[in-house]
Amino acid sequence: YYCLDNEHYFKRNKDYGEFDDGERFAFFSKAVTESLSYLSDFKCDIIHCNDWHTALVPVFLREFYQNNNYENIKTVLTVHNLKFQGQMSDFVLGDILGLYNIEAARNQLKGPDNSVNFMQGGLCYTDFITTVSPSYAEEIKSYFENLEKEKNDIDNEGKTEGGYYDHEAREKAKMAMVRIKCEDKYGTGSFIYFPYNGRKIKCIII
Repeated sequence: YYCLDNEHYFKRNKDYGEFDDGERFAFFSKAVTESLSYLSDFKCDIIHCNDWHTALVPVFLREFYQNNNYENIKTVLTVHNLKFQGQMSDFVLGDILGLYNIEAARNQLKGPDNSVNFMQGGLCYTDFITTVSPSYAEEIKSYFENLEKEKNDIDNEGKTEGGYYDHEAREKAKMAMVRIKCEDKYGTGSFIYFPYNGRKIKCIII
């Protein structure tokens, strides 16, 4: 196991709910992606992210880390609670995230009322989206449908030229769902959609 720490950000009385959560979890996501270039004995296949706290990893990976050490890495984002999405002031796009001058990232993180949405960015950038149940997958589909309607309403009123919605992400959300139950350790049970083939997968879970 590898552990990341920064006492300035994480030596707190609670895990989150601090005034600087945007900066704290942006640091953590950036540290995860950056650390892979220093782990010579570990070549990662998959980064498994969970909720908004690590949802920037797929964004950073796509925009800043496309060299030989990273080009084959895939990301999975599991949504446990869509109620909490990591909405911050769009001030963080510049000095904190370093994404202000990258139009694709700026548009896909953009939320209403001069905000950015970490979860939304992760859902748009990740290779695959999973949830913890079929019913929750349906809720997430509804979320994307509402986003599309809201974007269209704004565009029709002429208030914005861009949008903060991504069709590809919705399609992934419509298709993706994992079941928690596994019938045996080899992945041959009926609950496993893609049985393991014996190849060892190196995965970071954050």
